[in-house]
Parts: sequence; structure tokens; C-alpha cells
Amino acid sequence: MLKKWNFPDVLVNAVTHHHTFVISDSEEHYQQSMIAVTCLANFFCIKLGIGERSPRTELDLAVMPASIQLKLDEKHLERLLEGFAEAYERDKSYFI
Repeated sequence: MLKKWNFPDVLVNAVTHHHTFVISDSEEHYQQSMIAVTCLANFFCIKLGIGERSPRTELDLAVMPASIQLKLDEKHLERLLEGFAEAYERDKSYFI
């Protein structure tokens, strides 16, 4: 659908691989980062229970390949997750 709507390839690739975090060394750094960020956002949703039956609070984001690719430590991930949760709570009417 994204291709049909003429979204940029970098975004199409990020969305395509956000569940599997499939990247190759031949991909540009920017593309690798976009895939990692999209994948990490997916894990934030899973950990918080957004679009899930229940939150998976035990999920360790620091060991996820996307977090490692982005060089994010536990403290940074905690701050990002908190901001993500706040933004979702503030704007969730757009998603429901």
C-alpha cells in the first residue's frame, strides 16, 4: 500500500522489516537506522500493550538488535519509552 501511495523507498523498507529487523550491511546507514527505529517503536507498543491483549512488561528492550544497532542503553531506552507512552496517552484518540 505504501508503494501504491508513492511513499519513499526508505520508509517502505522500514515498515516492511519492522517485525523482523532484517538489514544487510550493503544498506545505507540511514536505511538501517530507519528500520531499527521502526522496529523499536513496534517493541515499545508490545511492551506497553498498545495493540496487544496485554502489556509485555518483562520485555528487555536493551537486548533487542534494534536497540543495539542504535547504541541505546537501558537508561536511554527507559526515557524514550516513557516519552513514547506519554505521547500515546496524549494522542491516542487519533489511533482508536
